[in-house]
Amino acid sequence: MTTWASRQPLNARMEQPSVDPPPYLADTCPSLRDLYMAGELEWSEGEPAINIYTEGGYFGAHKDHLGLTVLVPLTLPTTTAGGGGECDGADNDAGSSSSSSSTGDFIGGGTGFWSGNRATGENPLGGMNSATEIIRPPQLGWALVFGGDVTHAGMEVKGGVRGVFVASFSTRTEVSSLDRVQGLQRGGGAGGSSGGNSGAADVSVSSQFMGDF
Repeated sequence: MTTWASRQPLNARMEQPSVDPPPYLADTCPSLRDLYMAGELEWSEGEPAINIYTEGGYFGAHKDHLGLTVLVPLTLPTTTAGGGGECDGADNDAGSSSSSSSTGDFIGGGTGFWSGNRATGENPLGGMNSATEIIRPPQLGWALVFGGDVTHAGMEVKGGVRGVFVASFSTRTEVSSLDRVQGLQRGGGAGGSSGGNSGAADVSVSSQFMGDF
């Protein structure tokens, strides 16, 4: 018999979850919004959070090991008015001269993915150069949503500042750690840098802070 736990990504210890959520949630929380409002979600450590990447900042290839990840861009990639399209930090020199005007907040960056990437290994300190697809949403209001077994990376920022709101979560179970079921409860505070980041600051978000966006 297929269970909820058997369909979840492997956890950070590379173990298959074995405990299902409380059965009453199927009746009391039929939607993701209901689960959120009832406080029935387990969040990745330190999340939801706002990650800020300055020049040279990146987050190497990794999986989030929870049911879903949501990434919402808070800044925009640099675009060139004359040539159109996006300035990719791998192909464009931030210091090069150009007759075209540029707009945006950062060069390079974005979220890297791999073809067949569930089989792609993790390398939190690097491994980005082999990414086969780099996503940089061209306008605010877009979001990336993907499963916790998808390998991805925060690509290196070549210039400027990149900001993203990030939340990785699953439905909570009886074995969920108490410090991971708080989510966007009022009164969250600031956090330190998260492991595997280089040049990225990680700021925890409270419901009060969220209202300021």
